[in-house]
Amino acid sequence: MKLLAIDDDSSFLLSIKAQLISLFQVDTAQCIKTGLKKTKEDSYDIILLDICLGSESGLNYLEQLKSISPYSEIIVVSGQKNPKLMLTAMEKGAFDYLVKPFDPDELQIILRKIKYYQHVQSVNHALIDGNSVFHNMPIIGQSKKLQKSLLMLKKIKKHQKAHVLIEGESGTGKELFARAVHSMAKQNDRPFVAINCAAIPENLLEAELFGYEKGAFTGATSSKAGKFEIANRGDLFLDEVSSLKPELQAKLLRIIQEGEVHRLGSLSPRKVNVRIISATNEHLENMIDKQLFRRDLLHRLRVIHFQLPPLRERMDDLDILIAHFFKKKSPDLPWTINSAAMHALKQYPWPGNVRELENLIHSLTILMDHHSIGVTDLPKWIFNCDISLDHQPDTALEKSYSQFPVHMDDIKPLKHWIKFAEKEYINHILMLTGQNRTIASSKLDICESSLYKKLKSNKD
Repeated sequence: MKLLAIDDDSSFLLSIKAQLISLFQVDTAQCIKTGLKKTKEDSYDIILLDICLGSESGLNYLEQLKSISPYSEIIVVSGQKNPKLMLTAMEKGAFDYLVKPFDPDELQIILRKIKYYQHVQSVNHALIDGNSVFHNMPIIGQSKKLQKSLLMLKKIKKHQKAHVLIEGESGTGKELFARAVHSMAKQNDRPFVAINCAAIPENLLEAELFGYEKGAFTGATSSKAGKFEIANRGDLFLDEVSSLKPELQAKLLRIIQEGEVHRLGSLSPRKVNVRIISATNEHLENMIDKQLFRRDLLHRLRVIHFQLPPLRERMDDLDILIAHFFKKKSPDLPWTINSAAMHALKQYPWPGNVRELENLIHSLTILMDHHSIGVTDLPKWIFNCDISLDHQPDTALEKSYSQFPVHMDDIKPLKHWIKFAEKEYINHILMLTGQNRTIASSKLDICESSLYKKLKSNKD
């Protein structure tokens, strides 16, 4: 990896070179003009940029450096601890901020973070560039839960007749997985037919699935093949299979057992050879307990079972997914997200899962005038949401309401509630600033030592 240090202090540059020479190929520049020239002539993974460069301010050139070298991560260095400068640097795209003199271990920690982040980016690019076994439908992620499903995908390649059930919350990528299952087949000409069972009225769904003959019902002016016939010798994807009514469940079960379908208005069966890939965001076992779904049908559909994890259970993939969606929605621009914004996104529970994340990134690519996303660029609902699947209170205010006294004997002094509200607000600001106490204390307009005392008091 290559690192460029830009600083007018020659002793500092010599010190940095001595510290990092075993880890990086280190270049140095003693003025911003030389630094800009070197970034134009060569590519660097990391740039150390001093704010005070004689009569020049490195901060004024930060965005220019990012535009010349968009994939370089910039660490801003300053001889003064100025929270406002730190905040400005982060908003302009700096990865992190160091105050001189700093402990070498501090720099090593930041460098390790950058190495990990850039590794994640490179893994993502490899997946996007088509190195995935799923060709033009990359399934992005490295988390253990997702990898378990991907390993199963490879195993079913030789078993193209086994029916597949995919369960997962809305937005987890069930149809993407269904298409990946289909793409594993050896025969490229196998049809893939998809139908959303919940999107079609009950009285029309039967005709869509099974087809009908001319005159079978009012308006049937000609015969029409159903989805089963169209998908013959291929795959039929039944999305939201849990929405099927009992009568259709019984007919579906018979088709699976007999391998033949009756068009509406026809007495003669038609042979079909179809693998059913079904998906649902409901728990079918619970529906069986409520007598809403047939157990024998579940057993037929669930020969191969995928349980897709929600995004909140695969936060290790968030960096990769964000980079993927930026490349997908705006491929020609070098989008980045700073550490504070990334921290905020990792605190959000993503009830809409990967689809919600994709829509957020799409929105940012449309609305932002700059390409380095900071915490202030994120929508308010990212911070106003502290929800879980158990529907816990959404905000600190709602939490306090939930603890309000119900009986006279439970009333506490006003100072108790003031302290509670202060604690919740401080915790929220720390979350927004990526747990950076210097920036948080500046935003709260208190000194850092006061913030430390309040945090210590809240723990006691």
